Amino acid sequence: MRMTTRKRLLRGVAISLSFFITVRFSLTQSTAQVQKPLPTSPAPVVEVGLIYVAERTKLTYGDNFWLQGGSGELSFPIYKSISLAMNVTGAHKGNISSANSGFSKVSFVAGPRYTFDLHKSRLFVEALFGGVHGFDGVFPAVNGARMSANAFAMQTGGGYEIDLKKRVSLRLIDASYVRTHLPNGGSNSQGDLRLAAGIIFRFPTH
Repeated sequence: MRMTTRKRLLRGVAISLSFFITVRFSLTQSTAQVQKPLPTSPAPVVEVGLIYVAERTKLTYGDNFWLQGGSGELSFPIYKSISLAMNVTGAHKGNISSANSGFSKVSFVAGPRYTFDLHKSRLFVEALFGGVHGFDGVFPAVNGARMSANAFAMQTGGGYEIDLKKRVSLRLIDASYVRTHLPNGGSNSQGDLRLAAGIIFRFPTH
């Protein structure tokens, strides 16, 4: 009779321990799942870019030619994947044979940019608006030719970047359509192809 009672007690203790271990393991797993960090979206960043630019343009009285120069850009996050991009570009062609002169221009444009975040890379599209200052050339006017002129400018396009380091990216390609309205004795408008590449520095806002 004593053996039977002892066996029952031992069996009860074993069942209780087994139940306690099972409950304890379940609680531990639930706590670990609750404490598991949720995926977060990429932190907003301010971007500063140093860009090489080549721009294909045409004069009404001459052939197509390439302007070459550089660009500095700055972008601020506004809301989620939307940012405000600002771009200053200077480009120059030393000698245009058909015009018997050179041509230089500086443009400033700004506008919205939408960025698609990929794995260690980004794809963006943008529409920028502003002005252009043309100089070191010949710009027809009512009272004769001038050496400089100002006009409206628009730049629409996009590009692709890959991360080199935590805060440095390489812009592999930046392709845009550039519309300007500098006087040329004809349509007074230009539709250029702008190709660019460069280095982007990225600074998280928090």
